[in-house]
Amino acid sequence: MIRACLAGLCLLVSLHPVPAHAEGADILLVPPVDAFVSRPFDPPSTRWGAGHRGIDLAATPGTAVRAAGDGIVTFAGTVAGVLAVTISHGGGIESTYSDLSSVSVSEGDVVEQGRWVGRSGESHAGVSGLHFGVKRDGEYVDPAGFFGPIDAASAVHLVPLGDPEVSAGPTVGCKARRDVTDVAAPPSRNIAVAIAGIGSRTEGGTSAEMYEEGPEHLGYRAARIFRFSYRGADGRELHDPYSTIDTFGDLKAAALRLRELLVRIAARHPGVPVDLIAHSQGGIVARAMLSLDAASWDAALPRIEHLVTFATPHQGAPAAAASEALGSQTATGGWLLEGASRWARSGGPIPDPNSEAAQELAPGSPLMTELGERDVLWGTQVLALAIPNDIVVPADRALWPEKLGRVVPPRGLWGHDAIVSSPAARGLAYDFLSDAAPPCTTAWDGWGPPAGRVVGAVESALPTAYRVAEDVSGVGTAARVLRLAAGPVKSAVGGLWSLAGRLAR
Repeated sequence: MIRACLAGLCLLVSLHPVPAHAEGADILLVPPVDAFVSRPFDPPSTRWGAGHRGIDLAATPGTAVRAAGDGIVTFAGTVAGVLAVTISHGGGIESTYSDLSSVSVSEGDVVEQGRWVGRSGESHAGVSGLHFGVKRDGEYVDPAGFFGPIDAASAVHLVPLGDPEVSAGPTVGCKARRDVTDVAAPPSRNIAVAIAGIGSRTEGGTSAEMYEEGPEHLGYRAARIFRFSYRGADGRELHDPYSTIDTFGDLKAAALRLRELLVRIAARHPGVPVDLIAHSQGGIVARAMLSLDAASWDAALPRIEHLVTFATPHQGAPAAAASEALGSQTATGGWLLEGASRWARSGGPIPDPNSEAAQELAPGSPLMTELGERDVLWGTQVLALAIPNDIVVPADRALWPEKLGRVVPPRGLWGHDAIVSSPAARGLAYDFLSDAAPPCTTAWDGWGPPAGRVVGAVESALPTAYRVAEDVSGVGTAARVLRLAAGPVKSAVGGLWSLAGRLAR
């Protein structure tokens, strides 16, 4: 398909066949950014002659740069006034990333493919971009010869020529937003995998917005829709009915279950790409699978073309951190949380605040930190959707800094659930899944993040407010006295039981 940017800015792109794998190379690399090659490799005729010892990629300034392969950082710093990173991949293969605006790794770091190493700046040609070079046994070679079986169209989506809905306004080459309730035609021939969030269930009836308002409304046919289970994929429809409690467990374990589901889908539908469509915690499960448990060009996995997340806490959920602070910084908050936990595990309508999943969703948790350091599987395009009236995942937290994100207008009183059925969100998701141009921004994209920060600040302040209320009311003092007295009372009761036991003998 011929593609070009409109509104007076035209990119002429030649889609050449992917070069054969470089002779003697025993590793596969991924492009460090999703961008066009603005200047190809041009080997010099002599060792010190003129030429271009690498490729330039037309990345906008500040674009996150990923490690092209596993290896060890052998250099991270400034050379002749230029920020650069070099990674040794073994076997005499090195990759270099230069003209960076910032560096996020240090010499000696062991990195995996997809780890962020820095951000792009201006290339040596004086334009925005990244210079990427590869050496084999100390000699520069064409980096493209080390790229695996990539499809450029899957990494960069431009505007189809003649699209009447493409804006030529302030945001050049973007697609005008539209509301969608239901659509008749699927966005592609892909398979859709829906992933619900914490507190959902399919055992004893479905209780999940994503499973009730999900891929069917985006046009996917029922036979090409699979629903992820937090319990496993052994059922006839590759879905074991699960309970609410199953969603409270380790999210890395859930990511492995998602991987197993995808492997089984690939066996049933060989060669068919997959789209992941996730709500809330489900997006973190998908992200963990794509970042931590999948490798580029894994023959067992289907090609994951798209990931769309609805109200997913990509930057952590402030409410999860507030719950932890409530338990550790107040006199009675721990009792309150324990009661809420028991209620949740007995079928209550709230997530378990003491669960492993809730702890992993807190900002700064080991899982959130690890995910923030890595990109998803190469070739997977991401759209993160947020809504301003979400008190579970504030709008700023639902956006993914390195990926495409949009904020939709408020819907209903409970935005966290309502976003799944939002016509604005569905319209954005459908166009993205159809490989349309990036959606145009609106005022909500500007207002949403500040509104989210206000919500997050209020939630973060709740433990302090609760502690003040305890002190003013005297409840906190009484609780501390009871806690101090509980030890001796417990010891005395234990002693009486022991004495009674001896007398009974």
